[in-house]
Amino acid sequence: MPSLTYVAFGMNHLKGNMPEEMCHHLPLLEAFDVYGHQLEGGFLPKGIGSLDKLDRLDLSSNHFKGPIPFNIFNISTLTLLNLGSNFLSGLLPSYLGIGLPNLKNLVLEGNELTGQIPNSISNASQLIRLRLPLNTFTKAIPNVIGNLTNLLDLALDGNELTGLIPYTFGKLHSLQGLSLSNNKLQGSIVNDLCQLKRLSIIFLKQNRDDANYTTKRDLTNLDGPTRISHCEILQGTNGFDESNLLGSGSFGSVYKAILPNEKVVAIKVFNTDMEKALRSFDIECDAMCNLRHRNLIKIISCCSNNDFKCLIMEFMSNGSLDRWLYSHNYCLDILQRLNIMVDVAIALEYLHHGTSTPIVYCDIKPSNVLFNEDMVAHLSDFGIAKLLGERQLETYTTTLATVGYMAPGNSHYKKTDNKMFCEGN
Repeated sequence: MPSLTYVAFGMNHLKGNMPEEMCHHLPLLEAFDVYGHQLEGGFLPKGIGSLDKLDRLDLSSNHFKGPIPFNIFNISTLTLLNLGSNFLSGLLPSYLGIGLPNLKNLVLEGNELTGQIPNSISNASQLIRLRLPLNTFTKAIPNVIGNLTNLLDLALDGNELTGLIPYTFGKLHSLQGLSLSNNKLQGSIVNDLCQLKRLSIIFLKQNRDDANYTTKRDLTNLDGPTRISHCEILQGTNGFDESNLLGSGSFGSVYKAILPNEKVVAIKVFNTDMEKALRSFDIECDAMCNLRHRNLIKIISCCSNNDFKCLIMEFMSNGSLDRWLYSHNYCLDILQRLNIMVDVAIALEYLHHGTSTPIVYCDIKPSNVLFNEDMVAHLSDFGIAKLLGERQLETYTTTLATVGYMAPGNSHYKKTDNKMFCEGN
């Protein structure tokens, strides 16, 4: 099939070897997504490097082992290279970034790669995502990584890195996530990072105790959820008393709760009698479990059985934008309104471009924008969000729920005294 441009066999149960001859008969191939299988083959086929029109190569979550063929790093058209969660070993080439001028996503996490992170990585100047955790890289972190000013996500945790944390990280003004934990690094760049206003998640814990260090393939969640029981939720809400009710909707209700550690949280309880509500619970869990951003509601934990499903979320003490816009007792000045718009826009940008799986929120309206004590806006309620797999953009964007959900689309209007008011949802 010499005219083939796209191959996708993601998340199935294929076994065996990847045929070497395949790489020599698909000269027009632009995307090769064969992730989440049990493919083995001992080595990655060397012929992959001959696919000189590839835009994306995703072979993650397989069983490949051995070195990475260096000619892969000469495919200048690549924008995504994901070989994460395999058993690949050996060094990275010294010219790593020189042959990848268009690369935006480099994911090699969860392998057995060794040696030093090459200084040439800085030549891949378009990188927005660099993930090398859970390998055995050694020596110092290259200072030149600070020159990758487009980076949104940088993860180097779970290696054998030593030396000082580069001060140049303070130049990464687009950075939203930084993880350096479980290395042998020294020094602090907290003051430098304070100027990175978009940074929403950071792990800097160092000096690990090797005797108690969990093997890297078990480190699936470095910031695991807190366990909260149904009994603690009942006690914290006083049996879901109406005095603790924060709001309700078609899929369930939200209550204020005080946990045994005196932490105040919000409990979103789903209506288990409704299939749509259960689907909404699943979508929110899928969407939020790996998201970390200062403008998204943080999911602390969940509680689920056959008869009860809820999410435990951080409590927003200043309520919703809906209350601040439409209640007589509240008022927003022009600067506050501008800050709210910026907060929401940054949150949407993160969902679209800052995650491994793009997420379309679908439900922008004032009641879903909540404020903490500092009036920082947070998006909440991901019940109808769409998680876009690769190459699904064209399919899904024709059926997203914006029309009818984006306020004031699903509302009824009346005009009184030359002012427009919104009634209903």
